[in-house]
This record gives sequence, C-alpha cells and structure tokens, in this order.
Amino acid sequence: MEEFLRDAKHSLENLGDDKSVHAVLGNESCDLDSVACSIAYAYYLKQVNPSGTVIAVVDCTREELELRREVISLCEHLGISADSFIYYNDVDITSLKSNGALKMTIVDHNSLSSRWKLLEANLVEIIDHHKDSKEAGESVSVSIEPVGSCSTLVAEKILSADTGIMDAALATLLLSTILLDTVNLDSEAGRTTDKDREIADLLSQIAGQDTGAQVFERLRKVKFDVSSLSSYELLGKDYKPVGLCSTSAAHVGISSVTCGLEQFLSRTTAKDAMCDFLLSKEINCLVLMSIYFPEGEDKPRRQVGVYSDDEAVRDEVILGLQSDGVLQLDAFSPDQALSGLVCFNQGNRAASRKILLPLLACSLSIGSSAAPVSPAVTPVDAVVAIPGESDRAALLSDTSFHSTPAVLQTETSLRPSTPIQEYTADEEAVEERTYKAVGVAGVPASVDLKAIEKYRNVVSHGGYQNKSKDAIIVLSACHLPPKNIPNYNHVMEQLFLYVVSVVQHLAVDNYCIVLFNTDANLNNTPGITWLHKYYSGVDRHLRKNLQNLYIFNPTLRLKVLFQLARPFISAKFWRKVTYVRSLAELKDCIPLENVAIPRAVLDSDTSGAFPRTAHEVSCSLSSEKITMST
Repeated sequence: MEEFLRDAKHSLENLGDDKSVHAVLGNESCDLDSVACSIAYAYYLKQVNPSGTVIAVVDCTREELELRREVISLCEHLGISADSFIYYNDVDITSLKSNGALKMTIVDHNSLSSRWKLLEANLVEIIDHHKDSKEAGESVSVSIEPVGSCSTLVAEKILSADTGIMDAALATLLLSTILLDTVNLDSEAGRTTDKDREIADLLSQIAGQDTGAQVFERLRKVKFDVSSLSSYELLGKDYKPVGLCSTSAAHVGISSVTCGLEQFLSRTTAKDAMCDFLLSKEINCLVLMSIYFPEGEDKPRRQVGVYSDDEAVRDEVILGLQSDGVLQLDAFSPDQALSGLVCFNQGNRAASRKILLPLLACSLSIGSSAAPVSPAVTPVDAVVAIPGESDRAALLSDTSFHSTPAVLQTETSLRPSTPIQEYTADEEAVEERTYKAVGVAGVPASVDLKAIEKYRNVVSHGGYQNKSKDAIIVLSACHLPPKNIPNYNHVMEQLFLYVVSVVQHLAVDNYCIVLFNTDANLNNTPGITWLHKYYSGVDRHLRKNLQNLYIFNPTLRLKVLFQLARPFISAKFWRKVTYVRSLAELKDCIPLENVAIPRAVLDSDTSGAFPRTAHEVSCSLSSEKITMST
C-alpha cells in the first residue's frame, strides 16, 4: 500500500489535462475509520482499474493528522509513511473540476463539506454508516448502513468482489479500525452489529498474527494517551463543525477528546485553549465529547461539555442536546469549574458523535421556527423526553431566584444587574407617581411602571368565555423585553409582579390563559428559573382556578422548558395545556372577538379565521394597557 500511495501522489503532481482521476475522500475529522476507508477503497479501485489514476485524499493537513496518534501508529506498524498521503491542501480543487474525467467517491460521510461542494457534480459513489442526509443525486451509487464502522462496509465490498487483493496488510488495516470503532466488538458499547462481527472474523483469518484483543489494546493505549498533546491540539485532534443554520445564532463545533473532562480542565491552559479554538474555527460554541477509560475499568465512559461565553447560544445548544433524551445527560460540577462551561455525564455510552451531531444539527435547524404540534396528533411527551432524575433534583432544590444549578441557569440568574440610575429629590417625587402598590401571594410589593412601560402589553384582558363566563387572559411573547437591555433583571422582576397582579385582578373566579408564542426567540424568552419563580410566586387559588392554558405556536424550546419544569409543577396542570396551531383552531376553544391578537400572529396565520384590519378594530379596547387600581 505504501507503493500505491507514493505512486498516486506522484501521478497527482504530474497530472495531465486529459488524464482521468478517481478520488476517494474521507471525512474531515480524519479519524482512523476515515483514513483507513479512503486508503483501502482507493487501493481496491486501483487494482480493479490499473490504468486509471486513483488517489486517496486525507481531508486535513499533515500537521493535523500528526495529532491522530492511533492513525500514525497503525500506519507505521504496516510500513506506511504519513508523508506518502495526499492531504486536502495538496489538491487543486479548481484544476480537478476542470478535468472532465474526474470521479469522486466519499467514504465515512454522505455529504460533501463546504470546501468540496464545487465537486458535487463529480460524485459517483457514497459508502457510509451515518444517518443518510438524502443529498445524493440519482446517478450516485449509495451504500449506507448503520454498522459500527465504515471499514466494515468497505471490507465487505472488497471481499465480495473476490479479486484476491485482500492481503494481510489490508486486512489488518481494516480489522484494526473495526475493533477500535466497536470497542473490540463489545455488545455493551452499543455500536456492534452482526455484520461487524462477521466481517471482523473473515479479516482476522486473513490478517493472522495478533488476536483481536491485542490489536485493540495496543491502539486504545495510543489513542487515549494525550500526555504529549497541548490543550489546543487535544481539541483539534478529532474536530467536526456542525453545519450553519440561518435560523440559529449558534455556530457550533464538536471536539471529541480522549480523556475525562476533569482531566482536561485540570490543565492550566484549558480555558485559553478553548477561547483560542473558538476564534480559530470561527464558532461561538464548542461541544466537548469526552470518551475515556477510568483507571482499572475496561468499559469506556462518556461526558459532554458545552462551552460558550454567549449564554443564549449555550442554552440553545444544551436544550438541543437534551431535546429527545437519547444522550441521558446528567449535569455535574467539575472541581476545576470554568465560566461558560456546563458539564454532563452521559448515561447512554453507546451514543457517539454519529448520534450527537445529527441530533444537534436537527435541533438548531428547527430552532425557534419549529412548527407547532397539536396535542391531538403528538403529545408533548412524544416530542421531548422527560429529563433525568438529576435534573429533577436540581430543580427541586431551586429555592431562590439566584440559586439555580449551572445547567439550568439563564441570563436572568447569571448576568449581574446594571445599577439602577440614581435620582435627585425632585426626580424621586416625580418617580413616586410611577409606582403602584400590589400584593403577590399575600405579600405587599410595588411595581415600577416606568421600567416596564414598553412591555406592559405582554398581558391583556381578552373578554370572557361565552357559557362559563370565565375570564380570558392573554399573554403575548412578542412583547417580552430583549435580554440585552440595561437592567434586564430589574425589568423582569417588575414584569413578574405586574403579570401576577393583573392575573389576580382579573381572575376573581375561574379563568383561562392564551399564550401567543409567535415571535418568541432566544433573545426574549425567559428561562427555567423565571418560570419556576413565576409558578412558585402565585397564590394557590390562581393555580387551582386556571381552567385551560392555550399555547399558540409552541416551539421546540418552549416544549423543552416545560419538560424541565415538570418536577415543580403539579401533574394536574399539564392536563390543562392545549397546543393550537391556527387562529381557526383557537376560535373553536374560546371567543376571539375581544382578544388582542398580536400583529405578528395575524400576519403569519394562514387559516383565514380573521381579516386582519377588521379584527384589529374590534379588539382595540383590549389592546390598551391595563390600569391597576391602587
């Protein structure tokens, strides 16, 4: 194989305009599976078509591959020098594109990264074991199967061809990769299939020499020895970006680190390395996927860290990772805690980046534009898994506004308040007229009406039910304050008092609430702490007298927040929640003649339930600010 690789590199450097080229490209993480598949399949294609130019392309630089010590170690064991590889920066993409006879096969991924998109029309074959992105054209041969290692599929193709080219060296290359990917074919790792075992058995008969256990243990020791790597190098050792999404502010990358998070954070350079890494990769959030073997144990453990200085982005990514419960994340506080980093133990040890990356990409692509889900079609429990026991315990221990666990802290609890402006005596006399005395849960308080002047339309009176005469109270998320305003904490505190007081004022008996969630986003949606405080701060009779909560346009983020709130909200409450996706559907639940429907809702609704102009006139009285009596 060393001779084949050197000849291929020489052919590329001396490529003529009329010479056909078949390139086999691995994925950009350049782990052992990616490199082994590209080399093995290119080698196979060359033996099948000796006259053509076939090249294996390693999708990283020479310096970056040096960080993958298990790749270097196995290649050296097989007598292959990394200097003979063709790296992505050795390839003139524009020149290849102009060559009409170019063909491209991609292995260990099924969608071309941005730097290779120019060659998409030249794609002829895909071999992969990840979730199908469905981007391949009809003329592309696609072999995608969820096995433990892509090397299993490449080996199957080569063995099935029965060309006799599967020698001991090629078999060792592929077998070693399969064993490392499947943790030595361990069923408990959750990554091994019958096909992996079958192909590994066939390869071991050809490779001979060491037993599978010996091969695995040798590679495992090399892969998990990070003592020679700097913190920055460790982050870049196995890195993959998550595709950008126009509906999300999160630009995320995933670094797989082969040590525990505690071990990584014990390095004095960890914080600086993460900051530098974000800048160099042009991302604003880094997900650390840790896999390691605790001392004296032969089973790997997994951890996940989410690092970002942008709290809103960090919250969005955490909610995405928790969105369906598959990772079984359990928050913990490391000894060497760093600001901006939230850490989890991962209960599902079988969930690798192959699971996490599409999960996160899907969550970010849904973002705040997720289509609402009718409870008649999909109950909330089917959309978002209930959090683990550690999440419940953390929430139940949240007895004050500023004592929330790190995983659930939001901008409200983390950002220090900007000092409130001081006034002169004359100014204070004027200001006193902008405060109103209220009582919340029997406790006297006062509302700073000036602070919430712009946001008082967040709550309004929507009339009464036709038969029961229950009051209708309307909450409009589009009127919530953005989190980047000065004194955000103070404004939210005052708005909390105001909303509770208005509900107390209007809901003398039974009542219902309509929440218009349209235009709610990361920048204006309060987090779990505020929800907990609101629920705990209202009188028991208000919670009891609430007959229905209608949520218009529920987003994925809102559903996740509701799931996290289950530990401190009674089971009876959830039976009162109804999701609606159109004004026509809402009209079947309550009369809307006096409901102040936000313009954003009217503009986005396609049910035709109301002509926008006529309805705005009919509810003009309802849209006025509520005046509270002193």
